[in-house]
Amino acid sequence: MTALPSTGASWGVDHLARACAACQCRWLLPAPQATQCPWCGTTGTLSEASFRVPAPEHIRTNAASREAVARTLRRALARIPAALRPPDLDPRRLEDRLRAVFVCRWQVDSDVHGSWSCQAGFDYDVETHRERRVAGGWDVQKINRTHIDWEPRHGTLARHIDNVPAPALVEHRRIESVLGPLDGDDHRPYQPGDVAQGAVMLPNLSQAEAWNRAQDSLDEEITQLVQAACGAQHIQNVKIDARYDNQNWTLLLTPLWTTHYQDSRGAIRHIRVHGPSGAMRGELCADHKKLTLARWGTRLAAVALGAVGVWNPTGLIPPPLVVMIAAMILFLGPRLLPESAKLDNQTAG
Repeated sequence: MTALPSTGASWGVDHLARACAACQCRWLLPAPQATQCPWCGTTGTLSEASFRVPAPEHIRTNAASREAVARTLRRALARIPAALRPPDLDPRRLEDRLRAVFVCRWQVDSDVHGSWSCQAGFDYDVETHRERRVAGGWDVQKINRTHIDWEPRHGTLARHIDNVPAPALVEHRRIESVLGPLDGDDHRPYQPGDVAQGAVMLPNLSQAEAWNRAQDSLDEEITQLVQAACGAQHIQNVKIDARYDNQNWTLLLTPLWTTHYQDSRGAIRHIRVHGPSGAMRGELCADHKKLTLARWGTRLAAVALGAVGVWNPTGLIPPPLVVMIAAMILFLGPRLLPESAKLDNQTAG
């Protein structure tokens, strides 16, 4: 691994290295973005830092453009009337804060030498017959069942395995649980221009800390190789005694989009977009006070309409009809005012 100056020279970009005291994220940031953390949205929490991180080998394809994300946000925001939105929930502000963020994942190549043993399962069919009495005689029904023949197998292993995934971030599982996988085959070689305008979330898990997860992934791949070598349909009780040599660690970048706003209670609400899939996660919330006033206004209007219907000085509309309409407004009106618009089923496009 080579030393990474604060200018990000080893990545081929003129970025600044920063650490966020609020969310503990490590960053390479373009100079104009170096005052606010792209992930937690706080200001005044970034400090100068220096990290030793190699330039990435691959970057995943970003299927969600900035324009597509902004367009989808505007469509979703239209579900909340402008009069009910908190002041900060403005389409222009969301677009101004929209940032490209690239998150890292380790990939490790390794030579594997050792031995293995397992129980290999082979399917075979057994034909039986069932007889039953029917009108006029006996009916014979043929029944085929599949059984598994388990046999012990063992052998040796000498392989080179490439691009085994391992987490590079403490937040890895939480990010994947919300947005989706941070690894995939939809990648290409990294070019410095890929992150020229974006923020890079640098690893906060060392290679040593990520090795346990990488070894689990290696063992899963070895298990698949063992099953293929046995020609078995099933496999169990796999035991691997191997050593892993000549490890080569590289980084894979996954592009995301992120923006945020402050809700009516003062909390920061984040909106994230998974670049390769376009999947969006977040919630656009109406202003709590404005929504409460609007709901009470609807109820009062319904009560007033019902009172007019009962009095009904003109007699043009039958009082029962007016009262029925007022009752519908009273009970349905407040429920029709949207409290929020969830983005979990939205895809940027």
